[in-house]
Amino acid sequence: MMKKLKIKLIVDLPIDAKHGAIKGAEFEVTSVSVRRQKLHYFIGKTGEECGAFPREFEIIQD
Repeated sequence: MMKKLKIKLIVDLPIDAKHGAIKGAEFEVTSVSVRRQKLHYFIGKTGEECGAFPREFEIIQD
């Protein structure tokens, strides 16, 4: 089974605060875009899909 990829934000994302996408927050990646500069998608605190660019996060190990 494939291991889930997790990211930790290193900046506050420029999206609505309700998503909880602030520096230090950790999320499980749901998919990665091959087109849009490797945008990594995750589910925010509201249950909506959000995205972060590689410069905005670091990958964390379980």
